[in-house]
Amino acid sequence: MKKNQFFTYSKMCVLALTGASALFLASCAGDGFSDESFKSGNGVTNTKLTTPSGDDIKIEASTDGFKQTISWPVVYGASGYKAVLTNVTSGEVLVDSIIDNLSFATSRDEDTNYKLTLQVLGNSKLGNTDGEVVDKPFSTFTATYAQIPDGSDLMEYFKANALPDDQEGDINYDLIAGGHYKLTGQLGFNYHKVCLRSSDKGNPATIEIGDTACFVASNNFSLKYLNIDVKATAETCRPIIELYKYENETDLDGILEKPKNYFIIPAVNVIGCKFTNVIGSLIYDNNKAYAISGLTIKNTLIQANTTAAKIKNQAFISFEGGGVQNFTMNNCTVYEIGEKINKYFLRYNNSVRVDRITGLKTDFTTFVWTNNTFYNLLDNSSGQWFNSNAPKDYSTYTVLNNIWVDCSKQIARRIKGNSQLGTNSQARFLYNTYWADGEPADQGEHDVSGTILTTDPAFVDPANGNFTPTGAEQVQYKTGDSRWYE
Repeated sequence: MKKNQFFTYSKMCVLALTGASALFLASCAGDGFSDESFKSGNGVTNTKLTTPSGDDIKIEASTDGFKQTISWPVVYGASGYKAVLTNVTSGEVLVDSIIDNLSFATSRDEDTNYKLTLQVLGNSKLGNTDGEVVDKPFSTFTATYAQIPDGSDLMEYFKANALPDDQEGDINYDLIAGGHYKLTGQLGFNYHKVCLRSSDKGNPATIEIGDTACFVASNNFSLKYLNIDVKATAETCRPIIELYKYENETDLDGILEKPKNYFIIPAVNVIGCKFTNVIGSLIYDNNKAYAISGLTIKNTLIQANTTAAKIKNQAFISFEGGGVQNFTMNNCTVYEIGEKINKYFLRYNNSVRVDRITGLKTDFTTFVWTNNTFYNLLDNSSGQWFNSNAPKDYSTYTVLNNIWVDCSKQIARRIKGNSQLGTNSQARFLYNTYWADGEPADQGEHDVSGTILTTDPAFVDPANGNFTPTGAEQVQYKTGDSRWYE
């Protein structure tokens, strides 16, 4: 078990941070204790105290879902509370402290199992002794709709098990941890919002993608904590995720919103996945007028083995008919072992503008690239990391701690839409590495942060998929995909 031990005090009221998680402890001021609580004990003396029960311990998530507050009722006559919070999924101890408060807050990861161990501490001055230790297991997993049996062909499973029509939110299907599945065709979900995920993100299930197989998204779609192994050949492969190729726009009336020029798919998520042998594009919109409100690729490793003939619209992530309003790529590694991707990593239709997506110029298009490692993906002379001229007027660009090696030379310029920033656009670049043809690639006036890292990242063994940096600056600032520093 990994342990992230916080300093322990007899009474703790501090702010502490770690690299893996943050502990935010509320101020002692206004903590809810009366003078009688700790001084006189409110009349409680010479007593074995009773720790609050699991039912009395409350877990509340913040609005954005990134933090959680854990609270319990006062026990009179106590001197404090011993709290140990463990991320059971990762085995990390997040909190191990004595707290003189009735609550504390910590970071919160989705789809994670936790256990709180709480004990009320006695007060020797009042003759009160410690209560028993109480365990409170809890989870941030959203509710599971169904569990798909190990060994299933997903096409056959969904033919035999219809999606429910009475559920408005995401329909979560769990795949057995460590299980093995196949996908043998083009699996669509008829405008339902669907999430496929492993039941234990520490032990992902594997899905083998066969000839002409792919996932077809027509609404929210998520892949979480899965190994995706492409078994199709170059002649028979499809993009991993395709957007539904509707025949007539009237087919979508009353199903997807279309505030302006594009039908809105609220979210597509690829989180905690590992892809191997990706021969074609990762995502393709089928040249249809879709805009994804939020496309998030996070904590994911992608091994591309592409052939130019199978890349759609010359792009690994390809929006030929539409685009994305908010694009986020965080803590990912993407590398090429086959032919280099034909021209683009990410490409939008040039007509995409935020006012043409939402109808409002007050909205923004956002691009977030943080702590990613990219290797050998594009030709250094002709490759273009991103291509679209349209988002520049109302856009924000956040580009932090990334490493690009042999992925074209004009990274910053292309991310910023040829650096034609409009009046309302903002761009923030910090500690990025742009390395091509064995030397730093000059970004000109496009990354003017003054923080570009110019040492060779010197990956340990890129030929065998080990992208641990050994370059002095990259190690100093811990840039690139953080998994390589674990």
